[in-house]
Amino acid sequence: MAVFNGKLWATPLYHRGVFSYDPLKSGDGWQYEGDPGVRLFALAAFEGKLYAAGNQGWTHKDMPRRTKREVYNEPDGEFLLTGGVYR
Repeated sequence: MAVFNGKLWATPLYHRGVFSYDPLKSGDGWQYEGDPGVRLFALAAFEGKLYAAGNQGWTHKDMPRRTKREVYNEPDGEFLLTGGVYR
């Protein structure tokens, strides 16, 4: 879990996905925020951004390549989406 932008953010231990908790929302306050395609194990806020560490990427033959611009809107570089750190 991590606190970011006034909300509590959490990821389940045995399933994929990210959830945020806002006590001012109706219902129980939890909202599904999405799934980066891997299980996440840690969340941390740093310098105004929320980071998540995960694993369980694609199998080697299926590993898509993405540019930093496609994933993070940053120029230069290419990397394999195989888990790792997400922002």
